Amino acid sequence: MGYGRLDIAARVLLAALYPGGTLERDSALLVYLDSDEPLLLVFEPGCLPDVMIYEHESGEVLVQALRGQVCHRVEPAPRLPELLEMLRGQGYRVLQLSEKGERLQGHVPGTMYLLGLRVDPPEGLPVDGYASIGPCSYLASHVVAYINALKRLGGEAGSS
Repeated sequence: MGYGRLDIAARVLLAALYPGGTLERDSALLVYLDSDEPLLLVFEPGCLPDVMIYEHESGEVLVQALRGQVCHRVEPAPRLPELLEMLRGQGYRVLQLSEKGERLQGHVPGTMYLLGLRVDPPEGLPVDGYASIGPCSYLASHVVAYINALKRLGGEAGSS
């Protein structure tokens, strides 16, 4: 089964959940791998080590999750629109990150950020809005690092 650039997913895992090398206990990461048989990996603090610094470590955790050895693996996963509707139904605010969105000014607890690893998710998905960290295309791990910076700064960052 080909899921594409898993090295990018490993970098995003590290940037999302280990911004200072220690586990962010108030966050989780959903990695949706689209294919004919979609797969969803759920990374929550309870299934992850307390410290992770290097990309090879996050890559190993990702491989273990793909094998069903750590964290939660949902296969077959619901299609992406259905997954987003489920998350919204659980009270999450879903923002799709895109260069065309409004400038992201801060982090609101309970927000789920949707971003592509290599290409943007398709338009027309059931989201609550579109947000952007800037007018250019950025690496997925850099986008996640920016969002974590907003969280740590308590919300306000530069204005648009």
